[in-house]
Amino acid sequence: MVQAATTQAPPRGRLVAVGGGKGGTGKSVLAANLGIALAQLRQRVILVDLDLGGANLHTCLGVRSPRRSLGDALRRKGGCIRDVVEPTGVERLELVPGSDDPLEIANLPYGSKLRLIRQLRALPADYVILDLGAGTHLN
Repeated sequence: MVQAATTQAPPRGRLVAVGGGKGGTGKSVLAANLGIALAQLRQRVILVDLDLGGANLHTCLGVRSPRRSLGDALRRKGGCIRDVVEPTGVERLELVPGSDDPLEIANLPYGSKLRLIRQLRALPADYVILDLGAGTHLN
């Protein structure tokens, strides 16, 4: 019996959101440790710092000064998140650093949010872990 080749799209990474309503409770530390644990289990992981206006996930991973950030991709027309992925020093673990831009980036227009969600879903990883900011702004 001959089976026909399937034309299924490759599986997408699982999106895992780490969030909460109060700042300073350890969301970034939890996201970083979850990413490290999954990477040690041989999963390809991309951490995304979505605490727009107050990003600090890179510090939990020992990344001193990221060269690029999520804000760079969001500000450029046609910008792509894949262009700002940074290594972390942990095998199979990468980072999209958050932005240290002014706080207006924390309130993205609707179209930018949709583009961001599409790009997050398309990242080439087994897991995409989203480190969300505290519930202090509209987004």
